[in-house]
Amino acid sequence: MVRPGNLSSARFVGYQPGLVLDHTFSPHFSSTAGYFYFFTGQFLRETPTARGVGYFYAVLTFRL
Repeated sequence: MVRPGNLSSARFVGYQPGLVLDHTFSPHFSSTAGYFYFFTGQFLRETPTARGVGYFYAVLTFRL
């Protein structure tokens, strides 16, 4: 996302809290999953098409 700085005098873009869970099944196999949500700040709310976005991710890891 690219926004020109002259569309708003605000400078706060937003913040992104999240939750991450790790689990080890064995010495060779583990997983990680997380969810994050980006809350728009004043700058993005004052410029066009501002909205928050959430995303989930999952990773499985195998180690030799």
